[in-house]
Amino acid sequence: MSSTNKTSLGLNMWEASDKPVRQDFVNDNVIIDEKVTKLEQDFSNGNMAIDEKIAKLNSNITTVSNKLNPQNLSIVRPAYSTIEVPIGLIEYIIKNGVCYVRMSDIKFGIAGTGRTLSVVMPKPALGTAVSIFNAITGAVLACVYLNHNSTVLMANVVSNTVGDGYLTFSYPVIP
Repeated sequence: MSSTNKTSLGLNMWEASDKPVRQDFVNDNVIIDEKVTKLEQDFSNGNMAIDEKIAKLNSNITTVSNKLNPQNLSIVRPAYSTIEVPIGLIEYIIKNGVCYVRMSDIKFGIAGTGRTLSVVMPKPALGTAVSIFNAITGAVLACVYLNHNSTVLMANVVSNTVGDGYLTFSYPVIP
């Protein structure tokens, strides 16, 4: 005779005074078999879902890998605005609100203040100044500057021995 006490799965829990019968064991085995079969199906379905996700991930990795193939890559050089001035070459580009300036072969000449280098620079959000130093002595040779809200690039030349100057600098621009 089966007990009225059952486990969480519905299996019989006999009291010491109970007398188990064969049908009680058969019923318990059916419950166990159903639960194990359902677990196997759930596990199999879960594995299929995982396998599908892994296959999709591998496909995405292959796609990205193909796009990163050196034959598919190209380097885009930014287009600088070039200003040829009598004293050398000034190039600039504006990206994300910042003007990047590259000056080369700048011939400052004799010492003096307020020397105009260019009148068409992008307007700075703040005034900016950059010193040019002698690479050997560390002495300041010139100061290149833009006043706030001005398009004129100026230089104060401190020394007559400046020669050719090369300079890169950046500054925030007015939107």
